[in-house]
Amino acid sequence: MMHSDMDVMATLGGLRTVEQTKENEVITYDPKWPDYYKQESQRLQKALGDHLREIYHIGSTAIPNMPAKPVVDIMLVCENLDAIGPITQALNGLNYYYLSRSFVPHRSFF
Repeated sequence: MMHSDMDVMATLGGLRTVEQTKENEVITYDPKWPDYYKQESQRLQKALGDHLREIYHIGSTAIPNMPAKPVVDIMLVCENLDAIGPITQALNGLNYYYLSRSFVPHRSFF
């Protein structure tokens, strides 16, 4: 579980509330999604420090009032991917796990 007062857990690609168990289900817009992003982006910024250059809330949960799958997608822009070892270690510490770099060249997925 994440360190918060919200009942939220980390999942591949973002955040999902524990109550929302059907991962592929599209639900009505939840006005808490921007707050979930803000909370998680602060955790990521703290963990990655100088490795992190930019962070974005992407995907359908970033669009106000749009129905979406209950997963908050977050894109990180890192200063130097030659430091993928320490970046991966920091993300693992937040329960994000490395998937692959083979989906899209020069991109890593957690």
